[in-house]
Amino acid sequence: MVMEGMKPSLKTYSTLMVAFGNCSDTETVMGLLKEMEHLGLRPDTYTFTICIRVLGRAGKINEAYDVFKRMEKEGCEPNVITYTVLIGALCEAGNVDEAFHTLDVMKKKGISPNLLTYNTLIGGLSRESRLNEALKLFNKMKSSNVMPNAVTHSFLISGLAKFNGVDEAIDFYYDHVGRDFSPVPHMYGPLIDGLCKLGRHEEAMLLFEEMAEYGCKPNIVIFNILINGFGKIGDVELRVNCLKNGMVEQAVVVYEELQSKGFEPNVSTYNALIRTYSLSGNPDRAYAIYEKMIVEGCNPE
Repeated sequence: MVMEGMKPSLKTYSTLMVAFGNCSDTETVMGLLKEMEHLGLRPDTYTFTICIRVLGRAGKINEAYDVFKRMEKEGCEPNVITYTVLIGALCEAGNVDEAFHTLDVMKKKGISPNLLTYNTLIGGLSRESRLNEALKLFNKMKSSNVMPNAVTHSFLISGLAKFNGVDEAIDFYYDHVGRDFSPVPHMYGPLIDGLCKLGRHEEAMLLFEEMAEYGCKPNIVIFNILINGFGKIGDVELRVNCLKNGMVEQAVVVYEELQSKGFEPNVSTYNALIRTYSLSGNPDRAYAIYEKMIVEGCNPE
């Protein structure tokens, strides 16, 4: 467009920057920023925020900070979205303390955190196993009249299941499900996986069945967790008990339900099934699954 004598608008450049940003092409995004300025177009808050998001996702925190500082220097005021994007980049990089410092700066400028800001920080704390702080922030957001959503609860459930134990995560889930949020599929993954790893397969299946009661459709990840959980029995004594109780067969039932719902098995599904049949003393079925895997064009690991 520029070569043909047409001057693109700020909106056009912003759209292009988003597109290249989605491809993680930071070089082109920053090149577009320079090009638009060369043409006399002044970047606005939205444009600068795009740059910060793209650089942050690429792990280029220092460059993201440089863009942020430049905004303020040029009199382009960051908004709550800009601050939240920067906070997200810091959390992804493991700099949660710096993310909270940025939150303090934001508040001092009279900008209140929104739901996305709180979710970003709670997610960052949960991933760093700082669950006590995450729960305190969870209570603080409610006292600030920012109501948590399914994403907020998912972060906390995942963190609790991973670092504090699945029972604490389940307690938190039942304290809030149905009343404070409607469940989403990925919320169940850490709970079902944690129960399976502890050999509590019946409880895992109860949670799986409970998903339907809330109108929550399981995804391929949930099915794979169940198939793997029922089929991967490493301890010999436990394996015998599971075979007697039909738990390996239950993995096959889950697989059949997966197919009936129109899900295509992936490599994790096939590997779990092959392991399941091998453990149950059925090598012919294991090989049949392997052959089907090849025919379907799913390369074994």
